[in-house]
Amino acid sequence: MNLPRWFRQMWPDDTARRVVVAEYEAIGRQKHALADIALRGGVYSVDATPVASLYDAGVREGRRQMALEIIRICNADPAQLFGFVSAKPRREEP
Repeated sequence: MNLPRWFRQMWPDDTARRVVVAEYEAIGRQKHALADIALRGGVYSVDATPVASLYDAGVREGRRQMALEIIRICNADPAQLFGFVSAKPRREEP
């Protein structure tokens, strides 16, 4: 995705676009919060628990993709963010 084009198309007003970009930059400085977004989105998960349905699998993957996109827009690296995680993720019990 071409981020500059995305922001120009979705935020045609210069002032609003600058605010959105500045807010993503501010989020990018919050490394622990980004690491938490990655955890919540299942970025580091090796969860082999079977999903109940294709819908649930889609929701799980959608959460992961959204977390990765937010991290990418904030110009952060998921691998580096993993270093901020205190308790390393473990496989969840059903």
